[in-house]
Amino acid sequence: MESAQIHSLCEIYFNSFRIPAGIFDPDGNLTAIYSPFGEHQTSMYIGDAADVIRQSGRGSVPVILFDRLGASWAVTEHGGEHILLGPVQTGECSSFEYGDIPERSYDAFCEIASSFVSAVAGSPVMPRQERDERANRKAADLMYRAEREDVRLRSFDEVYECAAKGDVAGLNDLLRSSEFDDYHDMVMKDRESAVTVYVFSLAKVYHICQAAVPIKELAPLVAAYMEELKRDPSLAAMKSGTKRMLYDFTRYVSEFGKKDYSPAVNTALMYIKEHIYSQMKVEDIARHCAVSVSSLQHRFREETGMSISEAILSCKADKARYFLRYTLLPCTEIAFKMGYCSQSYFIKQFRKATGMTPSEYRAANSAL
Repeated sequence: MESAQIHSLCEIYFNSFRIPAGIFDPDGNLTAIYSPFGEHQTSMYIGDAADVIRQSGRGSVPVILFDRLGASWAVTEHGGEHILLGPVQTGECSSFEYGDIPERSYDAFCEIASSFVSAVAGSPVMPRQERDERANRKAADLMYRAEREDVRLRSFDEVYECAAKGDVAGLNDLLRSSEFDDYHDMVMKDRESAVTVYVFSLAKVYHICQAAVPIKELAPLVAAYMEELKRDPSLAAMKSGTKRMLYDFTRYVSEFGKKDYSPAVNTALMYIKEHIYSQMKVEDIARHCAVSVSSLQHRFREETGMSISEAILSCKADKARYFLRYTLLPCTEIAFKMGYCSQSYFIKQFRKATGMTPSEYRAANSAL
């Protein structure tokens, strides 16, 4: 199979099953990715994929890996390149950090992965399945400790300390540690306990962050996570949601802790970033910041050196550049994804921000 066909195959599987697919060259560099990931998740994906490739070993036999967190990957080689399908949450992952990827049973993923590697090879192939024994040992150990009355796990108050200080890097280190995974699995062992932990964590982080961020700024975040709990009360959703809420509150404190801008301008900048895929109006942003339009416009230009409209244009252009560089999405789809009403208007705005059309930018900068 030619390289272009493999790229098309990865795109087809991503569009059909919403499972990420990536291609790495013989030196371990990412050459293509088909996913809904933003920059942060793509960076995380590159690191996790490197570990998965090392676990899979060298050789032509495709492998389906079940890693220690319960996420599954399929790895196969073609022409010296590693082609990966995944990660997919297979029902046992307590800290799956990749949003917008539907959960599947392990058997269902194996069927999809088998068809994928067979298509890459051009003939029927059955991947070797490797369930990480660490995952099985960890699950058994947690079950044993949960049944003991003298179990005393650390409470992980450190995560709330990170939130209070706006320490995003420190929080990430804690949330990605195996010790926190053990703690999370223990206290959220079933749906009933997960609801309790979810609501308690939301209330505690809300209370702690009030010292650094105005209550009116935190209240919408609390409402959003309570609505998310109502929308999807599954165990997996609550576990991943608890981690995301900790990160979101910590980021709010971090942004408000910056001395570069006033609270109103910081709030406006965060609003723009969080609504990057929508059509934004200055009036809506001002209402969210609880200031008048004229006051916000004056402060924004005075502190940032640009207007609110220019900031929106710049943020949307940065995000569009990412899609043009790292995906094969057509310009029409990128335009609508970025909240533009038509492709022609998207091209006009992109050229205004970058000095070139989307096609010209992709031709000169595509990583694919």
